[in-house]
Amino acid sequence: MFLSNERLRIVRGISPRFERGRLKLGLTMELIKQIKDAEKQAQEITEKAKQDAVSLAEETKKQHAELLKQAQQRRIEAIDKAVEQARQDGTSQADEITQAGSVEIAALNESASAKIPGCIEKVLSSLRQTT
Repeated sequence: MFLSNERLRIVRGISPRFERGRLKLGLTMELIKQIKDAEKQAQEITEKAKQDAVSLAEETKKQHAELLKQAQQRRIEAIDKAVEQARQDGTSQADEITQAGSVEIAALNESASAKIPGCIEKVLSSLRQTT
């Protein structure tokens, strides 16, 4: 029994219809593979972006903590400096007041010592008159 040319191609697997189907299937499979690869790349990019964001957030948090620590240190130093300046100012003012008081006391003593003999004389004369 003899087969026609078309049937012979079909038996050998060379049917034009079959070839077109096989070509479409190959292209479809290639497209599916490319889509899967693109999805995998997108997932990797997304994961890397998440890791970068977490890393950046941690770095920012560390920098913020460091800046806060520095600001607190500067604040403590400023307070210490202000306290020391106030202590020095208070000491110098106390010394000035003490010195001014000493001068006034000396002036009063000098003024009073000049008046003592006169006062004693008045008291004695008053006592003599009452007796």
